[in-house]
Amino acid sequence: MAVGKKALDRIARGLKRYHGILVAAKKRDVSESDTVVIVGDMMADILGYEKYVEVSTEFAVKGTFVDLAATTLTSWSKPKRSAWS
Repeated sequence: MAVGKKALDRIARGLKRYHGILVAAKKRDVSESDTVVIVGDMMADILGYEKYVEVSTEFAVKGTFVDLAATTLTSWSKPKRSAWS
């Protein structure tokens, strides 16, 4: 699926905005937890996810946990198995 010019421009602007934050984080050798916070903010600010609705940290998937998960579902309850396979 092609990404529209408007979306690409928004992403480029967002990445420029976060460049300094990412450089500083790398220089300070921030923890995984701090990195997750930065990436979660980027998902909300750049990609348009609802930070407190569609982005979750330490989400359980198939018997393990992922650091970040994003959904476009209206609920975090597990959908039919085929949607997670």
